[in-house]
Amino acid sequence: MPRPPAALRLAIVNDSPLAVAVLQRALAPTRHQLLWVADNGRDALDQCQRQRPDLILMDVLMPGMDGVEATRQIMQHCPCGILLVTFSMGRTMAKVFAALGHGALDAVNLPAAGPAAAQTLLQKIDQLGRLLPNPDAAPQDWSPLLLLGASTGGPAALQQILASLPLGFKAAVLVVQHIDASFAPSLSEWLDQDCPLPVHLAQPGDRLSPGQVLLAGGSGHLTLQPNGQL
Repeated sequence: MPRPPAALRLAIVNDSPLAVAVLQRALAPTRHQLLWVADNGRDALDQCQRQRPDLILMDVLMPGMDGVEATRQIMQHCPCGILLVTFSMGRTMAKVFAALGHGALDAVNLPAAGPAAAQTLLQKIDQLGRLLPNPDAAPQDWSPLLLLGASTGGPAALQQILASLPLGFKAAVLVVQHIDASFAPSLSEWLDQDCPLPVHLAQPGDRLSPGQVLLAGGSGHLTLQPNGQL
């Protein structure tokens, strides 16, 4: 199970003083620590390199370096969690999706005034806090990890990719295929026939292992925890 939400080190990136004030008021009664505030993407990148937070509350529309480019550069140079916070999700949807494509974790509308309106934002922060790496845990190196995700038409493509992997492949492989849960065991057996590596259906408590392919089954989510457990 994901761990309870932790107290996070947060940062705010927003060029609107009103928006910054709203976010500061929302965070004030929580256990989270606000490390710094930036009013543009360039300043956010500089501050992130000096003092990296656990989670950045990132505006999307800003003069100069906007939230999309700031997300791209932060994830490249000093990666950390990024939650997009925007005045209007509908008007900024294209940029929201672009930033998500660069590694932002989620998006939420800027809360209106009042404590009740801030609950959605705070709940989102707590949800992400359960998934972010535990700063007190020993660092894990997941560079030898191959992730494959597929939807319609995926099984045939997965079969070709997995069949081409060499025996003794050094990375762990995790596959997520959008398919009815009842077909997942059969898919796992079918992929195993042609793959030089063993292919198994992932079970709760499994751990990633180099040279092994795990297929996510069922209709629920699959979470990789910092200790490598599924």
